[in-house]
Amino acid sequence: MANPKKTGGKPKKERAGQGKKEEDESLDSSSSSDDDQPVEPAALRKKRERGRKAFFGLLRNVLALIPLGLILAQQPFMMKPRQPGVNRVKVVPLHLAACGSIQWAATSAMMQKNDKLAAALNTTARVLLTPHEYIKAKQSKLAMPAEKTFATAFKKAGKTLPRIVDNDTGLQNIAAAPMPNVPLIGAYLSVVGAVLAVLVAGAEYLLVIGCAMLMQGCRTFGMEPQPEMYVAGVVAVLGIVLMDAMKPKAEERKRIKRR
Repeated sequence: MANPKKTGGKPKKERAGQGKKEEDESLDSSSSSDDDQPVEPAALRKKRERGRKAFFGLLRNVLALIPLGLILAQQPFMMKPRQPGVNRVKVVPLHLAACGSIQWAATSAMMQKNDKLAAALNTTARVLLTPHEYIKAKQSKLAMPAEKTFATAFKKAGKTLPRIVDNDTGLQNIAAAPMPNVPLIGAYLSVVGAVLAVLVAGAEYLLVIGCAMLMQGCRTFGMEPQPEMYVAGVVAVLGIVLMDAMKPKAEERKRIKRR
């Protein structure tokens, strides 16, 4: 019988056996090194997770103030430039939402029967318009100190609301469009999402959907989006990302399930 071929003075079977032993030893050493790694205490891990969640939550709340400021400052999100014989049309989400809600209340049988609901709707619109009037009075050099108060700003908002609803023909045409009125619904969602985002995590979704609907609906009227809309949308998306970052990681969820 022929002897097995030797390579380097050892048979192939012996070399294969030694290769397996070396692999087993390397696996054992790697597993032992993993076992030797220090395990993070549960209390320290929970503290770190709470700190991370609090940081991301605080950052989300700070970012949520930016869309709210744009809405309350009555910045235009969509605009149609001035054309020969046609005035410039600006779509402010708060103005469009107020115009649409007041027009709906004027034709709604439910609102006509219940004066308290109509008064509450009117008061809500005036409250949302008040911060802008207050800032205008604060920045005015001709305003008296007595006029630089929230009470005076609330009274001025009561005079501003009829002008928005009755005198702005561009908003009236958009608000009077047949349902589903995409830009009007987008204005509602934008205002509600911006207000609730400061209080409730997840309201940024309403703001993103509202901005998208407002942009898509106003394009049919020949309008173009303004930088304020992009800022509000991007900040809302960042808020959503931070909200997801607040959730426990996949490894942490697996540990919780094992317990």
